[in-house]
Amino acid sequence: MGRQDTGFRVWDDINRLFTVTFHIDESGRILQCSPLVKRFFTAEDALNGSFFELFSFNRPSAFNGTYDAAKASGGKLFLGFNEAIGFAVRGQILDLSQHGLEGLCFVGVPWLWWIEANNPKADLTLADFPAHDVQMDQLFFMSAQQTMVDDLQLVNDELSLAQQKVEKLSASRVEHFRHISHEMRTPLSGIISALTLLKDKQHDDRSHELIRLANYSATRLLEVINYTLDSVALDAGESGEDDEVFDLNVMIDESLALIQAKALEKGVELRRTGQQYFEESYLGRPKLLRQVLLNLLGNAIKFAERGVVVVSAQIKESHSKGADVIAFSVADDGPGIPEELQAKIFDPFTTGLTEQTKSHKGTGLGLSIVKRFVETLGGAIEVESQVGLGSTFSFELPMVRAGKINAGAEQITSSSDAACQLTGSILIVDDVHENLLLNANILETLGLNVDVASSGEEAVHKVLSSPDKFDIVFMDLDMPVIDGLEATRQIVEAGTAQSLRIVALSAHNSDEDRRNAIKSGMSNFMVKPLIRDVVLRELREWLPHEASDSAKSLQSAQLSEELSVTENAQAPTILSDAQAELILFEPQKVEALVKDLGLEVVRKLVKKFLTESAECWNALEKGVAAEETATISRESHTLGSSCLTFGIVGAGQHFRQIEAQINAGETITMSALGAIEQPLVIGIQNLEARLRDEA
Repeated sequence: MGRQDTGFRVWDDINRLFTVTFHIDESGRILQCSPLVKRFFTAEDALNGSFFELFSFNRPSAFNGTYDAAKASGGKLFLGFNEAIGFAVRGQILDLSQHGLEGLCFVGVPWLWWIEANNPKADLTLADFPAHDVQMDQLFFMSAQQTMVDDLQLVNDELSLAQQKVEKLSASRVEHFRHISHEMRTPLSGIISALTLLKDKQHDDRSHELIRLANYSATRLLEVINYTLDSVALDAGESGEDDEVFDLNVMIDESLALIQAKALEKGVELRRTGQQYFEESYLGRPKLLRQVLLNLLGNAIKFAERGVVVVSAQIKESHSKGADVIAFSVADDGPGIPEELQAKIFDPFTTGLTEQTKSHKGTGLGLSIVKRFVETLGGAIEVESQVGLGSTFSFELPMVRAGKINAGAEQITSSSDAACQLTGSILIVDDVHENLLLNANILETLGLNVDVASSGEEAVHKVLSSPDKFDIVFMDLDMPVIDGLEATRQIVEAGTAQSLRIVALSAHNSDEDRRNAIKSGMSNFMVKPLIRDVVLRELREWLPHEASDSAKSLQSAQLSEELSVTENAQAPTILSDAQAELILFEPQKVEALVKDLGLEVVRKLVKKFLTESAECWNALEKGVAAEETATISRESHTLGSSCLTFGIVGAGQHFRQIEAQINAGETITMSALGAIEQPLVIGIQNLEARLRDEA
């Protein structure tokens, strides 16, 4: 408040305009005050002390009760009270140096509301208040409003800071847990794999039982770690993926394919009822939904007694605003869950087991994670069960429609050669020779003309030199010099192959990889190694084809007889991307290759892989010893890609990590290389054992 606003120059003017005044020196001591103040503070000594001790202030909220803070208050509204005598004031602090005086001055009026609430005998009259002054009222109002704004901003800033601290602490704890789980799961997976190999050897009954118990205990512990990691990720707000457009038919088929081996091992028949084909694509989180179905299916297979598990998906409600409610269910014919346990079945560490079913004992964490996944997707899960008749787990999800699936597209339910005859020319691009051979063989079995390129440069040259030659390019993302993204950009920018479809191939299935692929100009994304049935389904959408009448009449229930992709029997049914890093071996990848190419072809490829991987390993060791960055990057990339192709996931992910570290400018030590040796050896042993089992 300046001189031009108040119209006063001297102390008398101040006492004339305000009924409550305090003149304060630099120590905070009261030099003088108005007559009204003296009326309430009858004890003279009370007015000889500090102004800031005489009153307690609740405005401004950040006021620390010092002279400097008062001087810097900038005209903010002050609300002070003295409980001892039941007197309170409201006003502002003025810097008297602007008016030719020393010190500060508090100017204001009695804080009437507080006084009336705490001292009804104060006996205030109209004479205790200044004459009505519109300008002064306006200034007080504006000051009060600004004070409230400042207080709210301060509170908001403090809350934001507190939230940031909590989020930082939470992220730190999550990362710490992930690190610990990584260190735990690596040796634990090694133990499980070693026990699996020992189980196949000849032992006496006691040794065999001890191995079985150790394997069981290690597997349960791995489940607990994995499910706990999922729970921690959800607590941290990590749902695992962003919304994307997906084909619900494909998602269901993939789920059935991944669980099929487990069903066959148990002698369980998988049946699909409800809606056999969804005409609309949807916007949602397919990976999270697939995890829910896989867990429910795995649980149902475990408890199925008469050998039937039924999965259903159908539109329950359809809304004009572009959304459907999809009802999902998974039913088994197992022993059922007692009524008294059904209410607790989704609680952590609750299994719903009885004396009759204790042989199926698990961790009791799977259904609790499923419940949280379903809730994350916007639904709710429930169970209906009768003892002796089985259980049905069902949930409904609101799903936004994202447009019709390609017109005239019928559902592929069989991968037989008679089902679909494709025509077209394909270019496969990959710097790893084994991947080229594998993928070329898969596509050639579908009747396609296949050409290969071992680098991004070669791919760009072949496409641009013959723009009309190829219908589709399967482009590996991770290649040295010119990677798949850059090669795609060069092809797109050339503008000569406008009808060409470029499909990204990657061993990683991350959202970031997908976004980068689409941004570069690619139209689709597929995970390596290619699975014949999945490729057939996609190619049928992209290329001209003729379907036989018999193929058109096949029902989706036959899927279980056609797909033989299996899961790791020693790993949990549900595997997030983070969890999959630490599984030493995934037999389903090998079994898919055997199905697509035949056992003898795969054996030849594996033999070639073992020979070349030994050479790459020797070159990698020399590169690390000599700190040759280019050699380390090249050999770790080749080894990582080859390992992942043949299901040696643990070592493959380690090699991928080394490649990323060296490309980021980090130094790779021999000890870091030594950490890969055990998962590589165990992975190779499992690979060879799996091929022997196929014979």
